Amino acid sequence: MEEIIREILVTVSDSKTAIILATGFIVADCLSGLIKAFKLKQYTSEINRDGIAKKMTWFLMILLGYFIEWCIGTNAVVLLVCVTCCITEFMSIIENARDLGIEFKLTEFLKDKE
Repeated sequence: MEEIIREILVTVSDSKTAIILATGFIVADCLSGLIKAFKLKQYTSEINRDGIAKKMTWFLMILLGYFIEWCIGTNAVVLLVCVTCCITEFMSIIENARDLGIEFKLTEFLKDKE
């Protein structure tokens, strides 16, 4: 079991894998947000522009982290940005699912929208 956990950590600590994971979470959040907006009839171009701006900022931060890795040889910044991105996007996906009526144990701890 320890060897499996070690292998997972080694794989995820690779910058390219972290970037792919973060990109997957960003895409999943975009899709869940669009599904929610269309189902609840809340889609507007303003909300869409705000969402795209946030997603592009995530990609900019990941690119900056990758640039720092290239310059100084450490992937700590890109990993930190990718982990933060994954956690943030995961929570957003959970919130979107909750708003569509899908409950998870985790949603008990999320603040209700007012």
